[in-house]
Amino acid sequence: MFDVFIIGGGINGSGIARDAAGRGYKVGLAEQYDFGSQTSSWSTKLIHGGIRYLENYEFSLVKESLNEREVIYQIANHISKPLNFILPHVPDLRPSWLIRIGLFLYDFLAGRSAFPKSKRLDLLKENLKFLSKNYQYGYQYADLQIDDSRLTLLNILDSENNGAQVFNYTKVTSVDKKDDHWEIGLSNGKKFLSKILINATGPMIEGAFRDIFKREVGNSIRLIQGSHIITNKLYEEDKAYILQQPDKRIVFVIPYLEKFSLIGTTEIEVSSAINPKITPQEKKYLIECVNRFSDKKIQEQDILWSYSGVRPLIQDSSESMTKNSRDYHLDNQLNSERLIHIYGGKLTTYRKLSEKTVDYIDAFFHKKLHHWTGLKKLPGSENNSKTGFKYKIEKETLNRITKNYGGLSDKVFECMDDLGGTGLKICDNLYEFEILYLIKFEHAKNEDDILFRRTKLGIQFNSEEIRNKIHTIINNYLN
Repeated sequence: MFDVFIIGGGINGSGIARDAAGRGYKVGLAEQYDFGSQTSSWSTKLIHGGIRYLENYEFSLVKESLNEREVIYQIANHISKPLNFILPHVPDLRPSWLIRIGLFLYDFLAGRSAFPKSKRLDLLKENLKFLSKNYQYGYQYADLQIDDSRLTLLNILDSENNGAQVFNYTKVTSVDKKDDHWEIGLSNGKKFLSKILINATGPMIEGAFRDIFKREVGNSIRLIQGSHIITNKLYEEDKAYILQQPDKRIVFVIPYLEKFSLIGTTEIEVSSAINPKITPQEKKYLIECVNRFSDKKIQEQDILWSYSGVRPLIQDSSESMTKNSRDYHLDNQLNSERLIHIYGGKLTTYRKLSEKTVDYIDAFFHKKLHHWTGLKKLPGSENNSKTGFKYKIEKETLNRITKNYGGLSDKVFECMDDLGGTGLKICDNLYEFEILYLIKFEHAKNEDDILFRRTKLGIQFNSEEIRNKIHTIINNYLN
């Protein structure tokens, strides 16, 4: 019997699994798709305080987010990096005094920080290659860029290091409440018992209530689709831009994977979280957002790839989607149902959400609270890779692997021993030995798992020939 069973392997479910397993609980988790394959891998790839949340007076959320920015930088340093953001001033949208107050509050709420304080910039003196000369001054502040899908997966791997049992591509098909435990049925035919059940289904929560719990959802949920586009790198400077739009929204332009620019996000309300896709209107919106500010104009044919994710927001009294709170809610029903439902949340605050959830579990079992996830680095962040091996490999592949896997790189390269070399070359910088590692140690089961969530090479290399090669290798190893 498990102490805790979690439905959902996104960032919140994986964070809860890591924390609970590390506190000594016997933990199980099932995710109906791949770990982090839904909203958790389709974000803007930022751990940030949410500077625009200050306009909604969400000071406590901003403060908690800024505190988490420091923590996550420490525990996941090999998949994250501080990034300076430039905010060109648009007098018609927000007066300079308002922006200065907002940035002062942002710095103040951050307290003592590893990130530089904000400052005013004379943009014409900064020699920026992206902005048109129409913007004379602006502001700079810092936040943290991160690999979101990898952050989710590393929490899963660390939960396993602490004894958790996890399943991807495994749907929870039924739950049945008994007196002091839950009976849980999975799509792989297995049945488990658990003392406590956690519903961390994210934007799928309404479906989980309907199909699994057979009851009405407890809080009204608003499903908001955010879409991003990726182009070839639009400028050389290692800075991001935060662009104010006439509708009072902001859009980011961010350096991505050294070769690209990531542009987003949109905000449209949708009726379903299943298989979100960018709309023509969203593409047009993002292109126009960039072209208002950029010297170099972009067109739809410049889009190399796009993605969309659905954020579940707890419906509040705000008519505007932009003003709807991004905060989370934990519906603690442990005393009556041995159950917790997770509503809302965002990438930045996942660790704190997880910690508070497991605090409830500690209190239920009358255990002393044990906070540890902010002190121990995630797998790979120790970055103690030796990168010494006997097989020849080109420098670009070596650099990509050591950067992506950090201290886990040695385990990746050791898979060459099983093949007597690199194995089949799939495309530039991807060989069979890495796929073998991802199958054996990181739960990869199909082409998208490898190309998009674990390597990101699918942005450049996603032909049918490449996918067939990967498919054949996976089938050989899994069967």
